Amino acid sequence: MAKYTAKITQTEDSIHALTEMQFNVYQKKLKYGLIAASIALTVAGVLLYELNKAALALAFIGCILFTNINVYPRYIAGRVIKACEGKFPTLVYLFEDKGLKVGEDGMSTGYKSVCYMNEDDRYLYIFFNSRFCYLIEKTKVLGENGYSGLKAFLEKKTGIPVKKYSKYLIFDLKAFLASREKAGPRL
Repeated sequence: MAKYTAKITQTEDSIHALTEMQFNVYQKKLKYGLIAASIALTVAGVLLYELNKAALALAFIGCILFTNINVYPRYIAGRVIKACEGKFPTLVYLFEDKGLKVGEDGMSTGYKSVCYMNEDDRYLYIFFNSRFCYLIEKTKVLGENGYSGLKAFLEKKTGIPVKKYSKYLIFDLKAFLASREKAGPRL
């Protein structure tokens, strides 16, 4: 019998969140390298501007690189969304004493198979490897103490802490501009 359950219908937002988290967790060195390169190009362009006006192109390239760091995960999410053809699956996750499974008839996966757990404000990500992850919406968790109970249960069963992912290094120009439009004019 399941101690916790979560019924989730995947959406475009959840698919985007998952691909970005996979990129941020498993391609961290690449992301930090891109951030460092964009900062170096921007600084070099600004510092060399007095010597050569064309150096401003370096600063421009650095800014473009920085604002497009998450292009690859968005591209992957777009491919997954297109493959779904608007028919997103509804999954029921069951968390039992012996393991996790999807659906009553699903095969149980032991907790020792979990290699990484992460959370953001909306989702819990349970990674088994870089390509296989359970995405749990926190508000959909049913069981004793809801999400906080599930989190404690999983940390005990896996021996792995759930890490809170900081979004400070995620910059999405489209989301930034959209949030500014929603905020309205500032006085």
